Amino acid sequence: MGVPLRPALLACVLATFAPAPGQTLEILQVSLEGGRTDYLEVEANVDYTLNCEYRTPYDDPVKEVLWMRFGKPFYKWGGSGSPTVLDTDFLGVVNTSPDTDPHNVHFIAPVHYNLDGIYVCQVFTNAATANASYNLHVVDGGSWPTVMTVEALSKIMSENDTATASDSSSGGDGAEDGDNIDQNKYEVDQQTGGDDTEVAFENKDCTLVWSLSTPAIYPRPNVTCGHYSFDHEDVVERLPAGLTLHKYPNGSWTASFTDTHVQVSSLPKNHRLGCSIRIPDTSFKMVVRAEDDLWVDSLIDTGGCSGIHDLQERGLIVEMRDATYTCRGDVLPASRSGPAVATISCPEGYAAIFPDQPKKTWIGSLELSCAENDVGWRRYTPEETMRLGDLVNPDSLPICVRGHSGAASHSGSLCSLTVAVTLVLGWLLHV
Repeated sequence: MGVPLRPALLACVLATFAPAPGQTLEILQVSLEGGRTDYLEVEANVDYTLNCEYRTPYDDPVKEVLWMRFGKPFYKWGGSGSPTVLDTDFLGVVNTSPDTDPHNVHFIAPVHYNLDGIYVCQVFTNAATANASYNLHVVDGGSWPTVMTVEALSKIMSENDTATASDSSSGGDGAEDGDNIDQNKYEVDQQTGGDDTEVAFENKDCTLVWSLSTPAIYPRPNVTCGHYSFDHEDVVERLPAGLTLHKYPNGSWTASFTDTHVQVSSLPKNHRLGCSIRIPDTSFKMVVRAEDDLWVDSLIDTGGCSGIHDLQERGLIVEMRDATYTCRGDVLPASRSGPAVATISCPEGYAAIFPDQPKKTWIGSLELSCAENDVGWRRYTPEETMRLGDLVNPDSLPICVRGHSGAASHSGSLCSLTVAVTLVLGWLLHV
């Protein structure tokens, strides 16, 4: 009966006499303290410390802690007293009289570019040796701000015209040629980026001119430029901008592009142009966008009634009056005195039908209106009625089909259509 108990008894004995946790030399972790906690920031007035946290047996204390960078010793603490700098490159860079924890590396602010690399903490006791490494990053986000500008091309050209006229009237020598060169560079389409993407803009009134210039950044950053979202406070979609990176002898980089043309129609509403700057393997992130400009903001965010021109794909004729257009092709009233009006009809010889109601036809024409603050099309009602028409979904309107149904009796043709003065209210009430 006692034989089956022997394995359990043996396990109990082994557990009793096994070394307890913490009775061997062990490096728990190497970490960075101060600032962002995952990199050193150049020129920052911050005290950074590389911590080497370890534990040793009570009867085998630490004899020495040695720090190496890329395999070369540069800092040593002998278990008591003050540490010693072993590499002249670190003289004046690390504190040899720290108030606490002399076995750790205490950097003296401000830190420099050449401190990045693989650091190894090596701990010695009489009976054991242990080591652990840490990849230390050094970041310089620039000592001056990143500059981004976004201007309306029409405004720039208008200012150039004014400057040219002023210089001509004053008789300044050489000013005319220079101004003509400046204007001409905005009048042609330009290639942007390395992917040969051509940005063609319809006109200067709906084209933005975008430029970026960063300070020296270390190390090489990842720069993404495109649609800046206010909701995300970040760049959410990339646009080709012709970005170039330039490297300086000290290893830092600048990013820039100048006078990139962007159509307003390519920007979603409530978005702007911006750039996100990140440094790989660190938490460094800087998101920049141009300062608010009422002219540019109004071009991007101006509302209007949309979708009306898509009706032409259904064969419908769309005639506009008292209307103007946003940069996205949405309709706005030409003045505040009244709405923009769209007259919808079919060509002669066609009938308007509803795909989901084949037996229902529509003879005549329809008028829709878009007032200053409207976000969609409405049934047009005469202004003297002092009421707004109901909202109309353009997708609910009919399509034009040649020779459909027996509607030819109307005015001697299948569908005799003219520009209407009044809305066919009865039809819309049943849509």
